[in-house]
Amino acid sequence: MPGIAMVVFSLPTADDEVRLLREYVFPAMDCLDDLDADHRIRAFRYGADPELPGGEVRMAVEGEYEAVVARERDRWDDLRDSPLVDSWCVEAQQSDAESIASERFAGDRTDVAAHAPFLATSAAKEWYETFDGPVPAVVDDEAAVSAGWWMFVHLFANLQGADWDDEIDTLLVGIENRLRSLELYHGSDTARERLREIQTRIDEFETVLNDSDSAV
Repeated sequence: MPGIAMVVFSLPTADDEVRLLREYVFPAMDCLDDLDADHRIRAFRYGADPELPGGEVRMAVEGEYEAVVARERDRWDDLRDSPLVDSWCVEAQQSDAESIASERFAGDRTDVAAHAPFLATSAAKEWYETFDGPVPAVVDDEAAVSAGWWMFVHLFANLQGADWDDEIDTLLVGIENRLRSLELYHGSDTARERLREIQTRIDEFETVLNDSDSAV
């Protein structure tokens, strides 16, 4: 019966997550294309969790995951026997991404939450294959318009037909979500400090806008 298998790789350090993505997860997505089993793959990094002793990558296989597990098990053992991976395990459940999303996210578009992780994994794969290392969110804070992967969010929004308000609303939801996560993992003081930094930047930009108005 189709479902989801979560393959959990425990790694010595959080820095090893990038190497595992590059050396195994993303190449495996291509190699498994010829497998006669309907499946799709997403991945997520957990090394930022302060409660983890090292790094962790979770690779979810949705669909006929038994065939993927059977084919890749020896490869996972090889990785475990290497310095890159400390251990691996499979956590399987008889469900699908959309059913899980409907339990976690409110609203009538849980299909968006279900598909987003798989689409994000495919996009990240392209970025890792294009650039030598992870792309900074913002390359240069002092630049008038800095490059960075923030551009991906804007360009994706543009192709969706989003306007200025849509993008700003999206970023505000993202800021709130990340502050709540920061509070959960690092405490309310850390979250409040980051919020004050955000407020300071907004105040500074308001000054820029006021100066622009006075110059007109």
